Amino acid sequence: MNFKFILVIIIVSVVYTFNLNAQCAANETEVRVQNLTDNWGYETSWSIADEDGNIYASVPQNTYGNLMSYDTTVCVPNDLCLTFTFNDQFGDGIVAPGFALATIDGDTLLFAEGDFDNFTNTTFNCPPG
Repeated sequence: MNFKFILVIIIVSVVYTFNLNAQCAANETEVRVQNLTDNWGYETSWSIADEDGNIYASVPQNTYGNLMSYDTTVCVPNDLCLTFTFNDQFGDGIVAPGFALATIDGDTLLFAEGDFDNFTNTTFNCPPG
């Protein structure tokens, strides 16, 4: 009896741990956003939106601290043409050593550093043509 109880506890623990660490669903793409803010981290924001302006993931202004490192992973639909936009409220980009990096499966989607004015963006998941 005790052996069965322990076995059930182990199985439940493994299943629960798996769910906590689950990846994106089959119809989603995992986007990893890494950034190191400059002295004005509060000016920084980013978003992932479709052509109609529907936002699937974002971090608003006044969220990030100054000279801090952030690493965020989000899941977005893989059947929509999406735009990743990285913003700087003041319009001077990110002062060194700051940067922003967005990747999909380890491939660079967007890398930004230095003066990129108010924003820089790129599209992904778009059909050819």
